[in-house]
Amino acid sequence: MKQIEIPTIKPALKRLILEALGVGYSSAGKDNIATGNHYQSLTLGDERTAGFRTDRNPFLDQIDFRGKRVLDLGSNLGEISRAARARGAALVDGYEYDPFFVEMAQVLDAYNGTTGVSFFQRDITDPEIYVDHYDLVLAFSVFTYIHPVLERLAGITDEALVVETHKLDGNLDKGYLGPVRRFLPIYKVLGESDWGRALPANERRAVVVFARDEACLARSLGRVSRSSRCSINVQRTTLQRVFFDSAKFPDGEALLDEVRPLEIDLDRVAHEDDLSKAVYSGRTYWQIFLDGRLLGPGNFYYDYIVKFYAPRGHDPGVADALRDPLFALHRIASRFRDLDQFRQAPRKYVPAPVRLFQSGDSTRDRLVLYDAADGEPIRAARVDGWHRLFAARVFGATRIPGEVVESPLP
Repeated sequence: MKQIEIPTIKPALKRLILEALGVGYSSAGKDNIATGNHYQSLTLGDERTAGFRTDRNPFLDQIDFRGKRVLDLGSNLGEISRAARARGAALVDGYEYDPFFVEMAQVLDAYNGTTGVSFFQRDITDPEIYVDHYDLVLAFSVFTYIHPVLERLAGITDEALVVETHKLDGNLDKGYLGPVRRFLPIYKVLGESDWGRALPANERRAVVVFARDEACLARSLGRVSRSSRCSINVQRTTLQRVFFDSAKFPDGEALLDEVRPLEIDLDRVAHEDDLSKAVYSGRTYWQIFLDGRLLGPGNFYYDYIVKFYAPRGHDPGVADALRDPLFALHRIASRFRDLDQFRQAPRKYVPAPVRLFQSGDSTRDRLVLYDAADGEPIRAARVDGWHRLFAARVFGATRIPGEVVESPLP
């Protein structure tokens, strides 16, 4: 049988791509910041083209993309987007301001046979474009654009934001870490990247991963060995035993009526052992937490967090960030929102899972909760979600989602 030669358009497509890369085109970009054509080094099948910048694979290799939804900001020709997909991302969206680069990125997808990656012409300085949620948001060399919308970005980032700085000149802390940590306080510097092939080798950037808590940071870097979902029996939790053993109330509304008229001498009680040492395990912390009438200075809970809790380093992961009044407001507001949601619909509201970190060492896994399905105890060394558990129990919820994480602690 005579073999039929199947025509292919790939050679012609490759010639088209190389011709387009050779065009002397420079995008004016947002705010007239120019980005030259062939800015990124590219993969064309088995070949690599050398762009103005080297690839970012050493940093992408440190991130766990498996099964995650990813947003790539300032996606340019889409090389980082395709690299994330190649590392197991379930879906990647790229936002790029310049329509020529968007078209080129789509053609490169077609040539390389890349699926699950989409590119959109978007102005990444516009907060209104950030609607969908993503596990990971990548922001390589676009900090000038995203700085004004960091709060909105943090709101749609479920796990981590990866930022590559612009040229460093003693400004890492003030120019980058400080602004982002107001919203995503936990971070890790992955290393330094080059400024560009045509510039001196001593011009450097940094690549930093930011997350809202240690658990999210660990997940983004693939440092959580295994996790499994469960349902936690709220009413059996022992984490706030001192408070619930001493507070007798028929329902949550009655408890609020009892607690909120109280006048608290914060400067005095903050130095008593119940609040200075027991903290979550004591009684006073939860009394103050329930005083949610006014969010901001003058609210007992806000004042305690900013003046005493953060300086004492009770939660080392966010202690520094909580000294920032704006970050403290956001953090506390999210806790009060959970409280209000449970107050309105205790049996229907489904909060984010409570994370139970197991070290594998019985001497450290001392915190005990109970599985709602079989009643078996679940032991943990650390729990992320004390406030959700408390709010659920106060207003009569019976169970909320949990996540058991095997993560050996230092």
